[in-house]
Amino acid sequence: MNTNNIHDSFARETLSYKDNAACFFRGILPEDVREKLDFESLTEEKTSYTDEELSAYFSDVVYECGYKGSPLKLALLFEHKSYIPVFPHRQILRYILNIWDRAAKQNKPIPFVLPIILYHGKQRWATKPLHTYLSGDNSSFARFIPGFEYLLIDLSQVPDKEIINLFANNPAVKLWLLIQKYIYFEATLVRNLDSFFSPDIVYFSLEAGLRFLGSIWRYIFEATNIDPDTILRKIPMLPGRAKEAIMTTAEKLRKQGRQEGKQEGKIEAARRMLEEGLAEELIIKITGLSREEIQTLRKE
Repeated sequence: MNTNNIHDSFARETLSYKDNAACFFRGILPEDVREKLDFESLTEEKTSYTDEELSAYFSDVVYECGYKGSPLKLALLFEHKSYIPVFPHRQILRYILNIWDRAAKQNKPIPFVLPIILYHGKQRWATKPLHTYLSGDNSSFARFIPGFEYLLIDLSQVPDKEIINLFANNPAVKLWLLIQKYIYFEATLVRNLDSFFSPDIVYFSLEAGLRFLGSIWRYIFEATNIDPDTILRKIPMLPGRAKEAIMTTAEKLRKQGRQEGKQEGKIEAARRMLEEGLAEELIIKITGLSREEIQTLRKE
């Protein structure tokens, strides 16, 4: 799986539950916006507004929510680059325009859009007004310059205590953010596993908690080199079924890795056979790949 997809999938899976999404947005939105939102109407959109260029920078999950009787799109953008964009407003403005373009083409009201960037990279991301990126004295042109802000959640700059206090009543959201904050710092993550998990041991004996634990273990095993024994050693108080989930998830991923390795071997063998001029039918028979897969390799 693509590294970006690993991080995105964990976030998406956590936020696919309405209670988790509502808790997250309540915790991170400015008070003057939060108090005007109808969280009962919060609905996830099963669409993306990124295009080919933007997908290199962000992936998105979008929720629609009532805002004083009007539609508001809460667009959570997962940052993909390992470095800070030179001019982030350009990508964000393009993203907002994609939303407005689609609404206009569908003859729907043009919605408010609140762009939220979730960033968990190693560099510090400092927000700046759009006009500061423009060269020269722009005082006479201020009224011609698009002016908008975006909400940045730079997890490296959010203290653990703040995350714990904001989401104390929702273990899933709290652990998602804490684990994603330290996913590039394995030693620190391992050291904190006990303190992160111990307050919510009862939750992990429930079906919802066990289901979410499966997501956590899959994310940690795919994104780090932390092994199951280390987790069991650091969180010995986990219920029995939670411990079983660790080993089950690890075994599934090992099998998946072996299967993916076999598939890569077949693809590489087919490439060599194509280079040697073997007939397509023979390659299909030897490798077990489909005709479509062989034809795709031929076009590379």
